Amino acid sequence: MKIPKKIIILGIPYKVKLVNSMTKTLKELDITEEEGDKQAIGYVLCKNSMILIDRKTSQETQESTFIHEILEVINDSLELNLVHRNISSLEASLYQVLKDNKLLRS
Repeated sequence: MKIPKKIIILGIPYKVKLVNSMTKTLKELDITEEEGDKQAIGYVLCKNSMILIDRKTSQETQESTFIHEILEVINDSLELNLVHRNISSLEASLYQVLKDNKLLRS
């Protein structure tokens, strides 16, 4: 899948950026990084309508992370209150279905 530069989620356009350093990018955006975020390969900024993905990861990891961050936006926007573990499970399952059935296009 080609990661787009923009995606509309629930009617709201989000910028999608592949970044070289998540820590540096969050600092530049004046976002305080929590302890668990220091190893994050994806990050969603709902208030800024932006999704960040670490470009230093494999293509498959970027694709899976992209799906994960979309699910994070949906969870936040619809106040589903899913815990992170459940979002990760949904992301892994959905990504595998899309990949195994060749529904991801380059």
